[in-house]
Amino acid sequence: MGCKRLIFNSGYLEAMHRPNLKMDFDGIESIVEDGIVTKKNGEHIPFDVMIFATGYAADTYPVPIYGSDGKSIQEFFEEDGAKAYLGTSVPNFPNFFLLWGPNTVTGHTSAIFTSECQTNYSLQLAAPILDGRIKSIDVKRKVFDEYNEKIQSRFEGSVMTQCTSWYRAGKVGLAFASGGGSSGPILMTTLPLDRKAPLFKTSVQLH
Repeated sequence: MGCKRLIFNSGYLEAMHRPNLKMDFDGIESIVEDGIVTKKNGEHIPFDVMIFATGYAADTYPVPIYGSDGKSIQEFFEEDGAKAYLGTSVPNFPNFFLLWGPNTVTGHTSAIFTSECQTNYSLQLAAPILDGRIKSIDVKRKVFDEYNEKIQSRFEGSVMTQCTSWYRAGKVGLAFASGGGSSGPILMTTLPLDRKAPLFKTSVQLH
């Protein structure tokens, strides 16, 4: 198990041992007219039908959103892995709030709960922007770094730092999906707040 999803099918593992099935982990170098050529051994394997089930690319962000430093959110994620403060705020991306962002997957409770906490949190931060009190709000880099160091420390010695899965991704193999803990801290951190002044940079609205 670890960072693999549970298979709720009693025949799945049995099917892996059928004489007419071959598991090949070499990867695909190219697709040719009648099949594939494997990446590792250059073996040509013919097929009548090919079905693509490539899994998740959960650390990618295809929407081209750019921050105050000119980098896209995808470029930011590629530098050191997909990270966010509370899975929601990213430094140099003012007034930008993610839902179901990095390290918000629980594996043991509803995704709706986390999304509701993040929505409540984002609306609280957005309120002074919408009513004209401030122009922008942006998480401080120091706060962002400390939070993510704490998140990653939860995975030390666990399967999350070693397995091959969509739970780990990017150039550094960062454990970016799971939060590594209970949902309680998510709720407590996103309860009514006072704009979290020590955590965020704000700019005053000019009238």
